[in-house]
Amino acid sequence: MVPPGESPNRAGRPRRNRPEPAPAQGWRLRLRAARRLGLAAAGITTSVSLLGLVWPQGDRANQAEGESGQDLKAELPSRPIS
Repeated sequence: MVPPGESPNRAGRPRRNRPEPAPAQGWRLRLRAARRLGLAAAGITTSVSLLGLVWPQGDRANQAEGESGQDLKAELPSRPIS
């Protein structure tokens, strides 16, 4: 028989609670957490930098209109082209 509030899968088994970390091991846990955060930051930085290599560059003709466009060889058309 399953006591009220318990699931049938947990019946008869003691609950496993994590023990409190010993004071001497606290620094190890903090070091492990810092290492994981550092590796995550390095992974994100690497991913973003590699994304810049594969992301297509914008079309030079669509640059800001404030530029003079002297580096373009041909003149822009005076009417829309479809």
